[in-house]
Amino acid sequence: MTDEEPFYAVKSNSNSFIIKIIEHMGGGFDCTSIDELNAVLEVCPNIDCSKRIIYAHPCKPISHIKYFKDRGVLLTVVDYKHELIKIHSYRPDVKVLIRLKTEDSHSLIAFSTKFGANERVAIQLVESAKALNLNLIGCTFHVGTGCYNINAFTHSLVLVRRLYDIAKSPKYDLKFTMLDIDVGFPGADEQHKPTFSQMAEEINQTLDTLFVC
Repeated sequence: MTDEEPFYAVKSNSNSFIIKIIEHMGGGFDCTSIDELNAVLEVCPNIDCSKRIIYAHPCKPISHIKYFKDRGVLLTVVDYKHELIKIHSYRPDVKVLIRLKTEDSHSLIAFSTKFGANERVAIQLVESAKALNLNLIGCTFHVGTGCYNINAFTHSLVLVRRLYDIAKSPKYDLKFTMLDIDVGFPGADEQHKPTFSQMAEEINQTLDTLFVC
């Protein structure tokens, strides 16, 4: 987990100029719907979807799975077992990230009431992915929009480390190679609250501590 690649959440602003600049700078795109994927493809018709698009919605209609497949998207997320079964049926070649539940009670908009697997469910997903022979490659988490609690990131990264160890154990023999920190950073610095730079520093220090080789 050493290479860092930014993926822009299209749902935050699908303006074509922003998409064009991000694509020009080599960034990828986080898409949660067909409309968001099409917003990218309209501006960047030749983009390599297999490397620069993530289908980031954990609850996917079958028709959407097929649509993303036809356009070559190879990375997606799940947070419950039936989604894995669906992927096994319609997209067994895709790379999968487990979306984790976070402690986002201090965020302006929390998502863990709707999305995310707790530790028990996440372990079950590791078991199911192994049984289904799916390409489970890591984890993703979202600490909520407007998060000013640095500990929310640290708490989630500790859980990622535990799952990393469980997955690579002889019982499952899976190698996690990707961690997707799915935004949550504040859009502007506010007085008496952690800044983006402070959060990034804490995240980097925690990663160095947990995943040092």
